[in-house]
Amino acid sequence: MLTQLRKLPISIQLLSAAAALLSSAAPARLPAEPIPLEKLLSAPFPSQMAPAPVGGRIAWVVNERGVRNLWVAGPPDYQGRRLTSYSADDGQDITTLEWTPDGSQILYVRGGSANGQGEIPNPVSNPAGAEQAIWRISAEGGDPVRIGVGSEPTVSPKGDGIAFLRRGTIFWAPLGGDSKAEPIALV
Repeated sequence: MLTQLRKLPISIQLLSAAAALLSSAAPARLPAEPIPLEKLLSAPFPSQMAPAPVGGRIAWVVNERGVRNLWVAGPPDYQGRRLTSYSADDGQDITTLEWTPDGSQILYVRGGSANGQGEIPNPVSNPAGAEQAIWRISAEGGDPVRIGVGSEPTVSPKGDGIAFLRRGTIFWAPLGGDSKAEPIALV
Protein backbone atom coordinates (compact mmCIF):
# COMPACT_ATOMS: atom_id res chain seq x y z
CA MET A 1 0.00 0.00 0.00
CA LEU A 2 2.86 2.41 0.77
CA THR A 3 4.21 1.87 -2.73
CA GLN A 4 0.83 2.75 -4.22
CA LEU A 5 0.53 5.81 -1.97
CA ARG A 6 3.98 7.09 -3.06
CA LYS A 7 2.84 7.11 -6.70
CA LEU A 8 0.06 9.65 -5.91
CA PRO A 9 0.63 13.45 -6.06
CA ILE A 10 2.03 14.95 -2.84
CA SER A 11 -1.25 16.78 -1.99
CA ILE A 12 -3.20 13.53 -2.06
CA GLN A 13 -0.46 11.84 0.00
CA LEU A 14 -0.79 14.55 2.67
CA LEU A 15 -4.56 14.32 2.61
CA SER A 16 -4.44 10.54 3.00
CA ALA A 17 -1.98 10.82 5.90
CA ALA A 18 -4.20 13.40 7.64
CA ALA A 19 -7.26 11.20 7.19
CA ALA A 20 -5.38 8.24 8.67
CA LEU A 21 -4.31 10.30 11.70
CA LEU A 22 -7.80 11.65 12.28
CA SER A 23 -9.43 8.24 12.05
CA SER A 24 -7.06 6.86 14.70
CA ALA A 25 -7.54 9.82 17.09
CA ALA A 26 -9.83 9.52 20.10
CA PRO A 27 -13.38 10.75 19.44
CA ALA A 28 -14.13 14.31 20.47
CA ARG A 29 -15.90 14.67 23.80
CA LEU A 30 -19.19 16.49 24.03
CA PRO A 31 -19.82 18.76 27.00
CA ALA A 32 -21.39 17.01 29.99
CA GLU A 33 -24.41 19.31 29.73
CA PRO A 34 -25.72 20.62 26.41
CA ILE A 35 -25.36 24.37 26.00
CA PRO A 36 -28.80 25.97 25.56
CA LEU A 37 -29.28 28.02 22.40
CA GLU A 38 -30.46 30.98 24.51
CA LYS A 39 -27.11 31.06 26.30
CA LEU A 40 -25.20 31.04 23.03
CA LEU A 41 -27.33 33.82 21.55
CA SER A 42 -27.19 36.02 24.66
CA ALA A 43 -23.40 36.24 24.99
CA PRO A 44 -22.26 39.81 25.66
CA PHE A 45 -20.47 41.62 22.87
CA PRO A 46 -18.62 44.93 22.72
CA SER A 47 -18.92 47.72 20.15
CA GLN A 48 -18.30 51.46 19.69
CA MET A 49 -14.75 51.45 21.10
CA ALA A 50 -13.28 54.95 21.64
CA PRO A 51 -9.88 55.90 23.09
CA ALA A 52 -9.55 58.96 25.30
CA PRO A 53 -7.43 61.81 23.86
CA VAL A 54 -5.20 61.74 26.98
CA GLY A 55 -4.56 59.40 29.88
CA GLY A 56 -4.78 56.07 28.07
CA ARG A 57 -8.41 55.27 28.92
CA ILE A 58 -10.74 53.52 26.54
CA ALA A 59 -14.55 53.40 26.47
CA TRP A 60 -16.88 50.96 24.73
CA VAL A 61 -20.46 49.73 24.72
CA VAL A 62 -21.42 46.24 25.89
CA ASN A 63 -24.67 44.65 24.75
CA GLU A 64 -25.56 41.93 27.25
CA ARG A 65 -28.87 40.18 26.60
CA GLY A 66 -30.09 43.27 24.77
CA VAL A 67 -29.17 45.68 27.59
CA ARG A 68 -26.60 48.22 26.42
CA ASN A 69 -24.23 49.94 28.83
CA LEU A 70 -21.11 52.07 28.63
CA TRP A 71 -17.88 50.60 30.00
CA VAL A 72 -14.42 52.09 30.59
CA ALA A 73 -10.93 50.84 31.39
CA GLY A 74 -7.66 52.59 32.04
CA PRO A 75 -4.04 52.08 32.90
CA PRO A 76 -2.26 50.34 34.42
CA ASP A 77 -4.44 47.23 34.69
CA TYR A 78 -7.18 47.99 32.13
CA GLN A 79 -9.87 46.28 34.19
CA GLY A 80 -13.21 47.09 32.56
CA ARG A 81 -15.93 48.62 34.70
CA ARG A 82 -19.47 49.58 33.83
CA LEU A 83 -20.27 53.31 33.92
CA THR A 84 -23.98 53.32 33.13
CA SER A 85 -26.62 51.17 34.77
CA TYR A 86 -29.31 50.67 32.16
CA SER A 87 -31.16 47.49 33.10
CA ALA A 88 -33.91 47.00 30.52
CA ASP A 89 -33.74 45.42 27.08
CA ASP A 90 -35.59 48.39 25.57
CA GLY A 91 -33.89 48.29 22.18
CA GLN A 92 -32.23 51.68 22.71
CA ASP A 93 -28.74 51.67 21.26
CA ILE A 94 -25.74 53.59 22.61
CA THR A 95 -23.55 55.14 19.92
CA THR A 96 -21.22 58.02 19.05
CA LEU A 97 -18.86 57.93 22.03
CA GLU A 98 -17.01 61.24 22.35
CA TRP A 99 -14.47 62.10 25.05
CA THR A 100 -13.89 65.59 26.44
CA PRO A 101 -10.40 66.94 25.60
CA ASP A 102 -9.14 66.30 29.15
CA GLY A 103 -10.39 62.67 29.10
CA SER A 104 -12.54 63.18 32.19
CA GLN A 105 -16.01 62.76 30.64
CA ILE A 106 -17.65 60.77 27.88
CA LEU A 107 -20.56 61.89 25.76
CA TYR A 108 -22.79 59.34 24.06
CA VAL A 109 -26.03 59.15 22.12
CA ARG A 110 -28.78 56.90 23.44
CA GLY A 111 -31.62 56.01 21.07
CA GLY A 112 -31.92 55.40 17.36
CA SER A 113 -32.16 57.77 14.43
CA ALA A 114 -35.52 59.00 13.17
CA ASN A 115 -37.11 57.34 10.15
CA GLY A 116 -38.43 59.21 7.10
CA GLN A 117 -41.50 60.35 9.05
CA GLY A 118 -39.36 61.69 11.92
CA GLU A 119 -40.28 58.85 14.30
CA ILE A 120 -37.65 57.57 16.73
CA PRO A 121 -37.49 53.75 17.00
CA ASN A 122 -39.54 52.44 19.92
CA PRO A 123 -38.98 48.65 19.74
CA VAL A 124 -40.82 47.89 23.01
CA SER A 125 -43.76 50.19 22.22
CA ASN A 126 -43.18 52.26 25.33
CA PRO A 127 -46.29 54.46 25.76
CA ALA A 128 -44.01 57.34 26.82
CA GLY A 129 -42.25 57.07 23.47
CA ALA A 130 -38.54 57.06 22.78
CA GLU A 131 -35.97 59.72 22.02
CA GLN A 132 -32.50 60.07 20.61
CA ALA A 133 -30.60 62.15 23.16
CA ILE A 134 -27.05 63.11 24.05
CA TRP A 135 -25.78 62.22 27.52
CA ARG A 136 -22.53 62.74 29.38
CA ILE A 137 -20.99 60.84 32.25
CA SER A 138 -17.79 61.16 34.26
CA ALA A 139 -15.15 58.57 33.40
CA GLU A 140 -14.97 57.94 37.15
CA GLY A 141 -18.66 57.00 37.29
CA GLY A 142 -21.81 58.57 38.67
CA ASP A 143 -25.17 59.35 37.16
CA PRO A 144 -25.40 60.27 33.47
CA VAL A 145 -26.52 63.83 32.70
CA ARG A 146 -28.86 64.45 29.78
CA ILE A 147 -27.52 67.18 27.46
CA GLY A 148 -30.55 67.20 25.16
CA VAL A 149 -32.34 65.71 22.18
CA GLY A 150 -29.96 65.28 19.28
CA SER A 151 -27.16 63.29 17.72
CA GLU A 152 -23.57 63.56 16.43
CA PRO A 153 -22.05 65.39 19.41
CA THR A 154 -18.69 67.08 18.93
CA VAL A 155 -16.94 68.51 21.99
CA SER A 156 -15.25 71.89 21.56
CA PRO A 157 -11.44 71.88 21.79
CA LYS A 158 -11.72 73.88 25.05
CA GLY A 159 -14.14 71.29 26.48
CA ASP A 160 -16.65 73.96 27.49
CA GLY A 161 -19.53 72.89 25.24
CA ILE A 162 -20.68 70.74 22.38
CA ALA A 163 -22.07 71.16 18.91
CA PHE A 164 -24.67 68.60 17.84
CA LEU A 165 -27.46 67.99 15.37
CA ARG A 166 -31.16 68.23 16.17
CA ARG A 167 -33.58 67.66 13.27
CA GLY A 168 -31.02 68.83 10.71
CA THR A 169 -30.06 72.00 12.62
CA ILE A 170 -26.73 72.51 14.35
CA PHE A 171 -27.06 73.37 18.05
CA TRP A 172 -24.55 74.51 20.66
CA ALA A 173 -24.87 73.69 24.35
CA PRO A 174 -22.70 73.98 27.41
CA LEU A 175 -21.89 70.61 28.93
CA GLY A 176 -24.34 71.36 31.77
CA GLY A 177 -27.70 70.52 30.15
CA ASP A 178 -30.14 71.18 27.34
CA SER A 179 -32.03 74.17 28.75
CA LYS A 180 -29.36 76.44 27.23
CA ALA A 181 -29.01 74.66 23.86
CA GLU A 182 -29.10 77.26 21.10
CA PRO A 183 -29.31 76.78 17.33
CA ILE A 184 -26.31 78.08 15.46
CA ALA A 185 -27.19 80.63 12.78
CA LEU A 186 -25.56 79.78 9.49
CA VAL A 187 -24.70 82.72 7.24
